[in-house]
Amino acid sequence: NRPDEALRAIELNIRDNSDNPKLLSLYGIALLFSGEKTKATEVMKAALELDPTMVRTSIALADAYNGSQQPKLALAQLEKAYKHSPADTMLQARLIQQYDVLELTSERSKFVEKLANSDSIESQSMAGLALLKTDPKKAQTVIDNAYQADPNSNYTINAKLMAAIQSRNSDSILEFSEKLLKLDENNILALRAAASAKEQISGSDSALQYLSDLSKKSINCWAADFLISQHYMNTYDYKSAIPPGEAALTRSSFNTATSSYMVKLYHAAATTELKAGNSDQSKQYVMDALQIAPNDPVSLHILVNAELIADNLNQAKKISKQVEEQASNPYISLLIKGDIEN
Repeated sequence: NRPDEALRAIELNIRDNSDNPKLLSLYGIALLFSGEKTKATEVMKAALELDPTMVRTSIALADAYNGSQQPKLALAQLEKAYKHSPADTMLQARLIQQYDVLELTSERSKFVEKLANSDSIESQSMAGLALLKTDPKKAQTVIDNAYQADPNSNYTINAKLMAAIQSRNSDSILEFSEKLLKLDENNILALRAAASAKEQISGSDSALQYLSDLSKKSINCWAADFLISQHYMNTYDYKSAIPPGEAALTRSSFNTATSSYMVKLYHAAATTELKAGNSDQSKQYVMDALQIAPNDPVSLHILVNAELIADNLNQAKKISKQVEEQASNPYISLLIKGDIEN
């Protein structure tokens, strides 16, 4: 989450390694995260000229084209990448999505049919998932055939789960969710589906108990705590959401998903306390957020308001100056200045 520092590190080496496609690709992605879209596009194009098999770079370039309102160029890039890496399922999925964006129904159907008739179980599963949207009956046949060919594949089990979710078959949802969870106990999709099925069958208390039991059963099952926390956050019960959220954060070793979630949760809790006039508690939540994401501008904005409510104008001005010096978010800086002036 510090693209400017990444850019500086890469630029120290880029001149002497300008023919290194992986380094160029990394440089292009860092430029993209820094907001330099035009330069990022040119750098990634140069990287792909050196090595057109870099699928993730092709997808990033397609994303850049989509972001600049050039979906046809994005499609051309994805189709070009597919010629070099036809077995890549992420690329297959993105290509189907791009056909949807451009409403190219015929091209989408031909491509999905090609995947359905391929020798690859993974591609057949991808085709089945795509068909769920347009032809559920045919999708079920394709998915069933892929599953029968390899009932232990993550791809085929996932496809069976998605078909069960679409048909709202709680028993099948539980069956295939639990199979996926045996492969990965932190599969969020499978765990959320299983909890939802439990809720449909026996109510929300049953779902929470199911997640709680999984959390106690395995110290590595951070996803169970994550979903428990999300349940409470969705009901605006932030105080109940924070303990399981913090457990998920620790158990997951501060991974991106839990870190990002907890920063948002701390923001929500801090804002609620701020509206209630509890500046000290609000500041504590902000400090917790800053422990995860130091110098986060939204956290600092909330902190300024907490200091203002506590009549600490000088401290608020210090924080405002810090945000301005970082220049990471001019919009937040203006909001902070406005809050102080008011």
